[in-house]
Amino acid sequence: MRSFPSVRPLLRRYGPLALIGLVGLGLSIGAAYVVHDQAQQKKQEAAKIAFLRHVNETETHLRRRLDRNLSEVYALRDFFHAVPNVSRERFRSFLERAVSTNAALQAMAWSERVTNDERAAFRRRVRANGFPGFAIAGTEGVPLPPDHRDVYYPVTYIQPYLGNEAALGFDSNDRPSERRAIRAALARDTLTISGRIRLVQEIDNQYGFVAYVPVYHQARAASASTSAAAVRGVVIGVFRVPDLVGVSMQAANHGFDALLYDASAPSGQRYLGHYRAEAGAVQIGAEERDRLARQFQSECPDPSLCTVSVDVAQRTWRLRLVPPVGYFQTGGIPRSLYVLVIGILLTAGLIGFTLVRQRHLEEMQALAYELREEKETSDRLLLNVLPEPVAQELKEEGTATPVHHDGVSVLFADFVDFTPRAETLPPEALIDTLDHFFSAFDRIAEARGLEKIKTIGDAYMVAGGVPTPSDTHAADCVRAGLDMIRFVEVFNERLTDDRLTDDRLTDDRLTDHDDASMRWEMRVGVSSGPLVAGVLGTSKFAYDVFGDTVVTASRMEACSEPGRLNVSGATHARIADRFVCSPRGKVDAKGKGSIEMYFVIEEAGESASPSLTVDNLLSAHRERLRLTSSS
Repeated sequence: MRSFPSVRPLLRRYGPLALIGLVGLGLSIGAAYVVHDQAQQKKQEAAKIAFLRHVNETETHLRRRLDRNLSEVYALRDFFHAVPNVSRERFRSFLERAVSTNAALQAMAWSERVTNDERAAFRRRVRANGFPGFAIAGTEGVPLPPDHRDVYYPVTYIQPYLGNEAALGFDSNDRPSERRAIRAALARDTLTISGRIRLVQEIDNQYGFVAYVPVYHQARAASASTSAAAVRGVVIGVFRVPDLVGVSMQAANHGFDALLYDASAPSGQRYLGHYRAEAGAVQIGAEERDRLARQFQSECPDPSLCTVSVDVAQRTWRLRLVPPVGYFQTGGIPRSLYVLVIGILLTAGLIGFTLVRQRHLEEMQALAYELREEKETSDRLLLNVLPEPVAQELKEEGTATPVHHDGVSVLFADFVDFTPRAETLPPEALIDTLDHFFSAFDRIAEARGLEKIKTIGDAYMVAGGVPTPSDTHAADCVRAGLDMIRFVEVFNERLTDDRLTDDRLTDDRLTDHDDASMRWEMRVGVSSGPLVAGVLGTSKFAYDVFGDTVVTASRMEACSEPGRLNVSGATHARIADRFVCSPRGKVDAKGKGSIEMYFVIEEAGESASPSLTVDNLLSAHRERLRLTSSS
């Protein structure tokens, strides 16, 4: 009871302020509700108007894009009607500007109508025209057998040819979707397009479509009937949906995602792709497609408001623009606002205490995060210099015990005449080139399951069967050696052939200081047997291997020849059934006397493992060049 007098002055002093604050807060919330509701209604109407404008702009850009691209097909048809005998050179010259300036146009082609009786003569004619391997092929690129069908429409001319070589000879009448489109074009004497297809040239898992328009031996009147014999062939336009629709969406520049469907296609074949505004590109993917479809259903108040329908050569495409979440949302004050107000009232007395506790907690979390980051960094550094099992042992035990291995193969690789080359090349170019080679060798070693031991100058050393034992250590080392030799050969081809600029393997900076006549050559040697592996040093760790096997492998490399892989008799005994080898007899090796040696020629046919490292690197570089040129 004695506490009441001390409370009453506080109530008298702060009571009115508290009452005013509560009343003002209530009135503010009520007014905010009314204003918010009115603003939301106006926002919805404005959003609908703006969205409808975006829909109309998108439709305009898409129609223009389609009309422009399909007009190229009509132009080529008129060219064939105007010129009775179109040569391959005139075909290329006529389309050169169109295909070089139109990103959506994958290719333009001419498919001549060839009956089964004319097939042999047609093939001889094309082969005599500079394509000795030409054949009429089906969808998988396999030549079609004789008497496969009565009429063929093989691709005879195609522009651009580079990048579309696989399409030459492809029978446009082979796939059902394209066969139906050709029949419709012949029946109506007008341009038709196929449903979605995977183009023969496609490498990005995207959909495309093909436009067809017939060409006759003589341009006929619109009312005249058309016989099969009067058909000269069909003009073809090959388009990629991403290039066509993606450019239109970028031109509209509204920032909405979209779903594209072919309403004329059978169920299950209507989806053509979805446009992601964030990526600025059309993509393919069932998971993202379903997510956008659900968002379209939940966010679009009227599907017809958000859908663009475009008639494309007897087909109907539908582009569904997907509004962002909450784009058309209306209503009064969201529940979150009530929760926020209640939360503020309930937590006002706890703010001071919470701030102190939160500050202390944040300091502890920051300290824990820094410690975790430092530990992860040290673990990554340790794994860069030591194999994972050895690094784990070193962390857990504080030391790493040397281990004796009975079955290990060691590979040494060394560049020929490196010292005089190092004296002539600028240091930066020399380091760049060695880094290029050793980085590729690292990827080869990783792909073959080998452990990199070290590099000494221009020498490179790896081992198989350490620290984890392997039954295939000898074969793995030999395959890696062949991969390295092949990689150096490809590098030399880049230096000596200026015509390979489209398929170049190296960066320009690696050859700025190189003379094209300076070929890099290397010797590789492999030997197998027992050795000891362990960690050296206490401040700077190094994983190394020791033993007679290491010395013998070094001698195998020294006794090898440029561009050859030399193995000892111990290694040959482990790979003889997998590789073709050439015996050298006993060769004197420094400090070892006479040793039985063999040159490895190639891997035997049935057990051959392709040089995945080199082939994948070439394919990746070609793809990067293609994307750069198309952009």
